[in-house]
Amino acid sequence: MNKNIFLSFLFATVVSTAAWSETKSLTSADGRLVLTVQDEAGKAWYTVTYDGKQMMERSFLGVKSNIGDFANGLKFVSVKEGNVDDTYTLHNAKTSSVHYEAKQMTLTYENADKKIMNVTFNVANNDIAFRYSFPDYGETKSMVINAETTSFNFPDFTTTFICPQSAPLIGFARTKPSYEEEYKADAPMTARSGYGQGYTFPCLFHVGDNGWVLINETGTNGAYVGTHVSDYDPATGYTIAFPMEMESNGWGTNTASLSLPASTPWRTITVGKDLKPIVETTVSYDVVEEQYKASQEYKPGRYTWSWLVWQDASMNWNDQIEFIDLAAKMNYEYILVDAGWDANIGYDRMSD
Repeated sequence: MNKNIFLSFLFATVVSTAAWSETKSLTSADGRLVLTVQDEAGKAWYTVTYDGKQMMERSFLGVKSNIGDFANGLKFVSVKEGNVDDTYTLHNAKTSSVHYEAKQMTLTYENADKKIMNVTFNVANNDIAFRYSFPDYGETKSMVINAETTSFNFPDFTTTFICPQSAPLIGFARTKPSYEEEYKADAPMTARSGYGQGYTFPCLFHVGDNGWVLINETGTNGAYVGTHVSDYDPATGYTIAFPMEMESNGWGTNTASLSLPASTPWRTITVGKDLKPIVETTVSYDVVEEQYKASQEYKPGRYTWSWLVWQDASMNWNDQIEFIDLAAKMNYEYILVDAGWDANIGYDRMSD
């Protein structure tokens, strides 16, 4: 073989190998929602279409931890597919009986240190849920996740209905972030969040004529931090952000410490041509399991609330008695006694 031809062949082979990627897709039962997961050059990402229209562009997967980088240097190992079929009841949510059916795909990746990370996706007719899982690695029985590279990347014509994440230790009694900031309707993604700290879940996006997308998290417990999303980055979209320094008054950590084997909370994506699937979704309940049995049956009901009418000054004995009487006259089940009761009424008088 001619030397130049051989070198050209070798170069083409190397380039082809470097550019090679593993692509896996999962389609909802009704055929409208399609999740595609791909990896190339050591990174893994996913895209989402609905009715053939792009809802989410290349959005990255992975985490960075104290035992290794699970966002870069990834190598696809295997995929396992199956189905989820679950029936359960809800006592005080959108519907009393739920039949959750989804297709499931678990992809296994190996990082540069030969450590395994699994990514599990559930795809239902309007919902996608995914999470990361990690085995124990021999004598390594725990890990700290310092950051997620999980991102949500939308077409550039998308507009937003999202709540800014507050800076910590401001507002009433320095209790923020309290998830009560003001939304801006139909804002461009390029608009900076009110405090420069990103946005609070859940986050709603209008993808022009293509439809609507809601992103959220569920299944968070004491083994993981509650997260939000960063400000928009044109290269990656919105990325999972961990708690800020001094959030929750400095209590706890802003990284996630896991005892292995372990799984992260679920990230959820609800997609629809209109807002109907967004309003009706139960995915936040579909993918989680009951953690414990309640000591009693808690029932929803109607209530009176003095603060709504008379604000902070109403947190006193006489005004609360008046609103208790109002609840009784209207046959309401509850009264909401707001902040300040401990000082202005006192623990001893609450039963009275």
